Amino acid sequence: IAVTLCSTAVLLVVKGCGAMRWAAAVVLLVLVAAAVGQTPSANPAITLYGDGSVVPSPSPPVVEKETSIDVKVRNTGDADADGVEVALSWNDYGLMFSGWQLIETQHTSIPAGGEVGLSYKYTFASRAHVSILAEIGEVASGGDSVSTDNRGLFNHHVVNTGDAFSYHLPIANPGDDEAERAVKAKIDVKCDNGAAFIDCPFPVVLDVTGMDADGNLDLAAEDDVMGHLEADLSNVSKGEYHVVVRGTDQETFEETFCKLTVVKTAVAELIDAPSFCCMESLRARVLLEKLVLLAKKAYKRGDPKLAIRRIRLVIQKSLLEECHRDVGEVGCLEAYMLKLVDAARMIAVEYAAGNPANEHKLKDGDFFRMSGLYEAATVEYNDYFSYFSDTPVALAKRSTRQESEMRDPAGRHPTRGVEL
Repeated sequence: IAVTLCSTAVLLVVKGCGAMRWAAAVVLLVLVAAAVGQTPSANPAITLYGDGSVVPSPSPPVVEKETSIDVKVRNTGDADADGVEVALSWNDYGLMFSGWQLIETQHTSIPAGGEVGLSYKYTFASRAHVSILAEIGEVASGGDSVSTDNRGLFNHHVVNTGDAFSYHLPIANPGDDEAERAVKAKIDVKCDNGAAFIDCPFPVVLDVTGMDADGNLDLAAEDDVMGHLEADLSNVSKGEYHVVVRGTDQETFEETFCKLTVVKTAVAELIDAPSFCCMESLRARVLLEKLVLLAKKAYKRGDPKLAIRRIRLVIQKSLLEECHRDVGEVGCLEAYMLKLVDAARMIAVEYAAGNPANEHKLKDGDFFRMSGLYEAATVEYNDYFSYFSDTPVALAKRSTRQESEMRDPAGRHPTRGVEL
């Protein structure tokens, strides 16, 4: 090949093609010669975000229930990759202060241009915002020609479901700058009613490593232990509860505490939440409150698709109103829009219950919600429900709601539009 290229280059010069053509031919000679001598190499890779490279199921993961996490690893190189190390870790960003925590390391082989799927299992202990990281490590044979495509990330929330609440929190003795000492602490759990710490109106249990039945706990300097809080809210009314885990130093009687806000709610409560009273424009308030009422009525009639559409309309109008409002009014609108987005999600999940979930729609909706893109979130939640709108579960729910809303307790047809 080199001889042919050299001959061609000489021919170009003889024909008067000039020095520029000769230079181009020489560069071509160097590049082709380098390519001919290159050794084939593998390139195991994971897409950093998107394309389903790291996918948990269920999504979002649920506290105390096993989550299956699928990882897709590709080989974009021109040689087989054997003994590829793929480690899966998670990070809760400060809940347990432990940084990246390894779940499992697996090894696999990937043919040139091919793709393999790995499956990991993990049970998350607490509600938190979590990142899952899949990372390629050592490659036994075949090489890894590009090291910048070896990591894949997935961000999500771990949630609680039903009436049970579970949470893990660290209890630590950071020591003292002047004289580090062990601490004898008294640990208890109370609820904050706004005026004082009182006994919680529901069963709540705190299990702490090394703590006795009376709540006494010895902590050496710079020591820490993990506490597990469990509460059952099934027999209390919907609302917001402030659970306080309190620690008292038995020597100095200094107190420190961690407050957790737990909200037990339903769609109607989210829609009925105090909303537009902070807006000075009466016209804007009446318009938005009328749309909210229509959304609520659609939900009560058993028409979740229309309810979510109307929630989306409220959000659209609210976003337009923000252009003409002051900072305080914008904050008011943002807080209420978030409640409406949560209501839309609850409606979609309620009517899709009992069916295999179209998980990526929920995941995309949750991502948009966290990003403050509330209208986009409602679109995804609506699409999630749409896949299951004609299932037996959805139809049964719709029929039950429509029948219960058809007549009032006196047996009369409700008058349409009276509430408006």
